Amino acid sequence: MQNIPEKLKWYQPLGLGWCAGGPPPWRISVDEMTGCVEIKRAPLIQFSVVIFGLVLAAIMGGILYALYVYAPIDDNAKILLARFVVLFPVLMLVGMPAVDALWTLLNARHWKGPLRFRYDPQSCELFFARENVTYRHGEYASLILGCVRGADMKGRVKTFGMWGRGEATGRLAQITQIFMLVRDKNNEWQRHNLTDDIVAWKTYQSGSKPFMKVADCLRSFLDFDVFVKDYSLDECWGQQN
Repeated sequence: MQNIPEKLKWYQPLGLGWCAGGPPPWRISVDEMTGCVEIKRAPLIQFSVVIFGLVLAAIMGGILYALYVYAPIDDNAKILLARFVVLFPVLMLVGMPAVDALWTLLNARHWKGPLRFRYDPQSCELFFARENVTYRHGEYASLILGCVRGADMKGRVKTFGMWGRGEATGRLAQITQIFMLVRDKNNEWQRHNLTDDIVAWKTYQSGSKPFMKVADCLRSFLDFDVFVKDYSLDECWGQQN
């Protein structure tokens, strides 16, 4: 990894806000028709979210029903509980998928559409949708798939050894970011971000589980090096200021 500008390997705050949290709103897959490897927006209605909403509705509905039947409350309270017994499961079953879909759509706005990345194994083309950049066969010499973790430190203040909000708004969340560095035909390195999510960091050496999935999928088609770095809050503040 010689001659790569250090800034290209740093965590870059993308300003996605609250829609960076939750389950990763993207998927990597191989298109059955074309054979292309693609990173795309997740389905707007995810089966896991529907199941979670169903379980939550069942648990809370059961608790409310038990209160309705056994709690020593007056008739007005029973009427109110009866309404919640009906309305809460409906809200969970409809509301949670709706919020998840909105979450996914807001996140996709940054990437300018449902597609983020495509690799065509037949033409060996790399396509990065947000920048609308295509690297054709022979136009890239080296590739590095990176995974870094950091935080947006804009407006943050360190007091008594602890980082606080300062002038910033919102919580201080560490984000896992996946990107690809491409050495183009001019022998210059270009960076293209692929994901920006609050996901668990597997180990300091291997990065996150979604990153491992991306690396394993692409490794069947491409030769690339891997860069993994967990930046501390102090390092992120120094890089961003």
